[in-house]
Amino acid sequence: MVFLPSASLDLAEGYYFYESQEAGIIRYFLEILSDQIDQLSLLAVVHLKVGDYHKMLVSCFPYFIYYSIENESILVRAVVDGRRDPRWIAEKLKGI
Repeated sequence: MVFLPSASLDLAEGYYFYESQEAGIIRYFLEILSDQIDQLSLLAVVHLKVGDYHKMLVSCFPYFIYYSIENESILVRAVVDGRRDPRWIAEKLKGI
């Protein structure tokens, strides 16, 4: 599995957001995200495809992982807060 720079920046943004929230929630966010990424390795082809990318909902948090499968590798392209404006998300996905 490969995280593109765009996805790494998204993760950093999510980290800083939850770090500024309720005490201890950042640890929970990171645990859930790690578990979901592990599941992604096993269940990559079962998620809804939106345009060019598959879309996986992160359990317990309003985040989506957008990824593609190329040459049998999973490329994580974005990790987006699903509360964002759908037009913003669509525009972001165009650029990656």
